[in-house]
Amino acid sequence: MNVEAVLGDGQDAEKVVQDALWTAVRKIDTFRGESAFGSWFHGERATSTSRSWLALALAPLAVTR
Repeated sequence: MNVEAVLGDGQDAEKVVQDALWTAVRKIDTFRGESAFGSWFHGERATSTSRSWLALALAPLAVTR
C-alpha cells in the first residue's frame, strides 16, 4: 500500500507510517505467528491509513459546523 498515494500528502503519509510503527510496537504481543509478520504489519498500516484518510476527509465538516 502506498500511503502517500492514498493520503495525497507526503507529511501526512510520514505521520501515518510512524503511527503504524508505534502501533505495531505496542501491539506486538497480538502477533500470533499464524501469518507472516509483514502481512500482520500491512494490516496495521492499512488500518492506520484508513483512519487517517477518514479523519482528513471529515475535518472540513467539523470546521463548518
